[in-house]
Amino acid sequence: MSETIDKTPVRKRTKGHEAVAPRMFDYHQAAAYTGLSYWTIREVALRGMFPIVRVGRRILIDRKDLDAWLEANKEQERIY
Repeated sequence: MSETIDKTPVRKRTKGHEAVAPRMFDYHQAAAYTGLSYWTIREVALRGMFPIVRVGRRILIDRKDLDAWLEANKEQERIY
């Protein structure tokens, strides 16, 4: 008889509170979130195609702005 292993992600608790998804991403996190490369995210951000937040030397990208940019850049399926 085969056993089924549950691969549902487990939410980790931190000091009695559930862990939450980060609102702000650095370039690496934004790249992982979107599936784009680090360099693509960096280039698009530095060209001003979506807002960035500077905190000291860090550059952060709001997940909501990233989602809005992705949604605005969707193309309809092309039929050739």
